Amino acid sequence: MIFRKGFWKNSTIWHKLFFIVSIKMIFMFIIIKPLFFPNFMKTNFNSTEKKNSFMIKEITNIKDSNSRSDK
Repeated sequence: MIFRKGFWKNSTIWHKLFFIVSIKMIFMFIIIKPLFFPNFMKTNFNSTEKKNSFMIKEITNIKDSNSRSDK
């Protein structure tokens, strides 16, 4: 009870911080995510069959973690 009364009901700073964090999260997910993480499958493949075959190849392709390409 002390926590709720002290931080939520009586504190205007808590409301301001909550508002700022909410705005930042909205900014991150709505604006920044599409810019830095475009939909790879949608842009590179036209059909569902091509998407499926690409995913099957990527999932089943086991790379040897001990082999290095810079040898």
